[in-house]
Amino acid sequence: MPHSPTERNGDAVSADEAFALIGNDTRVEIIQALWDAFEPGWGENAVPFSELFARVDIQDSGNFSYHLEKLTGHFVRKSDAGYRLTQTGLDVVRAVVSGSVTANPTLGPIAVDATCPLCDGPVEISYSDDSLRCRCTECEGIRHTDGGSGYFFLFPLPPIGLQQHDVDEALRATIVYNFHKAAAMLDGFCPVCSSGTQISVEVCPDHDPGGEDDCPNCGNPYMATALLSCPTCKRWFFFKAGGAVLTHPRVTAFYLDHGIEHRFASWESFVRSHDIEEELVSEEPFRLRVTIPAETDELQLTVDDELTVIDVDG
Repeated sequence: MPHSPTERNGDAVSADEAFALIGNDTRVEIIQALWDAFEPGWGENAVPFSELFARVDIQDSGNFSYHLEKLTGHFVRKSDAGYRLTQTGLDVVRAVVSGSVTANPTLGPIAVDATCPLCDGPVEISYSDDSLRCRCTECEGIRHTDGGSGYFFLFPLPPIGLQQHDVDEALRATIVYNFHKAAAMLDGFCPVCSSGTQISVEVCPDHDPGGEDDCPNCGNPYMATALLSCPTCKRWFFFKAGGAVLTHPRVTAFYLDHGIEHRFASWESFVRSHDIEEELVSEEPFRLRVTIPAETDELQLTVDDELTVIDVDG
């Protein structure tokens, strides 16, 4: 028998309560100590009470027990072997070690080993506010960001992704990090919180790209634009609707037949997306024909309003 949402909540806490639970130095030390003891894999990560007490800078065992009990159930799990972090507890520490709540690095602009898919001009990246910006230095690009032109995208990237990689690897890390999240959302699930996602597609019938305000009729760089969003955690992606088919296995096979190793989450895939042609077949029901070129051949796929491929020709 299916459970109601209320029955599934169990020992749920409010956002205020969750923040309050970790708003204490001793509790933060307990979480840090359990993180230090954690090893990836299927091994036993539980820490006995006595060992955990020794790892935390506190003298009063009663006070320590009080704070540990407050964490137990939501951030910490108790077993016969001891204490370990729950997935929620692990996620809290991961947000810290990734730099998302502790670091604020900046970079660039600085050139990378990539060329513009529109004009073959030099490409550069810059980084601030936990986001990486990628732009062409010689043409208008596809969008305007921060009052400037020539941009291709502005994607979030945790600071650790910038600090651990050189600039070329940072660009690749940004694409892999974001494109795989977008693919998960296309499959209907948010990669951040696991909620169901929403997809909306808009088509400009009189699309005229270019200029400082993109298309004067729709204000967007693409004829067909898609917005993926999560109503729960509000994660979102805005992209060329036809680019959604680049995750389809028939597209991968088509490219492979023409000697192209296609990986969706790559700069090369992003470049190829600019060669995709789109045609609105019908508005009701919504049908968009997407044409993928390769040499003198082409593959056509038709998608519905959920960007699901419903027909393949080629």
